[in-house]
Amino acid sequence: MAVVEITSRQFRDNQKSFFDLADEGKQVVIKRRSKQSYALTPVNEDDWYWTPEMEAKIEKALQQIENGECTVIKNKEELRQYFDNL
Repeated sequence: MAVVEITSRQFRDNQKSFFDLADEGKQVVIKRRSKQSYALTPVNEDDWYWTPEMEAKIEKALQQIENGECTVIKNKEELRQYFDNL
């Protein structure tokens, strides 16, 4: 895999080109003055980045559904009524 090392200024000045290179499978490494480096990596549709907070909210919502602490809407009319009452 080809590696392309660039500065943060080069990245700012020509982002599209570097995104295109990453899309082509090249590894793009952006170096900062602080000597810290960053890799530009495409994210596919199947890639998900879950935070612990997001997982906790999902678990809480699932528990509320299981406990019946939710509104069940079965048809369009119930949906309209629900929105009318907001």
